[in-house]
Amino acid sequence: MTHPFIRKTTAVCGLASVLLLSACAGSGSGGATAPSSAAAAPSATGAAGSSAPAVREAPDAPALAASVALKPQEWAAGFVPGEPYEVAALAERMVDTSCEYVPSSEGTGRIGTMTRAVRRPAAGAATAVTGRSSADVYVRAEDAHEAVSALRTDARRCQQVVDGRYGRKYRATREVAPPRTTAADEVYAEEGQASALDGTAGEFPFVRVAARKGATVVGVFVEVEQAQGLTAAREQSRTVLAALLAKVPPQ
Repeated sequence: MTHPFIRKTTAVCGLASVLLLSACAGSGSGGATAPSSAAAAPSATGAAGSSAPAVREAPDAPALAASVALKPQEWAAGFVPGEPYEVAALAERMVDTSCEYVPSSEGTGRIGTMTRAVRRPAAGAATAVTGRSSADVYVRAEDAHEAVSALRTDARRCQQVVDGRYGRKYRATREVAPPRTTAADEVYAEEGQASALDGTAGEFPFVRVAARKGATVVGVFVEVEQAQGLTAAREQSRTVLAALLAKVPPQ
């Protein structure tokens, strides 16, 4: 299975290249419920407030992001590093008017990032999974909120997104009801079908979730075999999201 990056936008390098669940399963339980598979456009469960946290010192942000993004053993038994395993470059990309990923020169206030890719080969009853988890640290909570909003905007205007750099295509993307959690200020979720641009290997259901906690955005991207369906991807994404949020310190 090709390993997608968590999806990246003007505000989220997130998220995987593929997240995006990533990341993208990209590159962590409890208290969340499965999102509905029906198309939906719920508003965020929270929004950036007027009392943004103090500006972070740049040296602390990369360390925070690296400490939050999950390692293979934090997903579950049987997970191993994906390829590329770690991506910590601050260079960002955006989805342009043609719904293709392109380099972005716009600053978003992001000062720390880490995406880790994992995979689990099918063995016995286990589901073959490709995924990514990510953590993006911003200067202000407002910047982080814009990063989450950018994902929603892209999903609404682009039913198919092409990622030429990694040879991936994401189609039938739709916003869905996000997992419920009290550990985040806002949560966004989307589902769709991922495939290689050359059409080989068929399509794979994916789930992408982004959650903001103060000035930090965590992301999950989970892709599974077609026979497993979205249910398996949702269950895995809920577990990963809970683990990620538990690692983000109070802000």
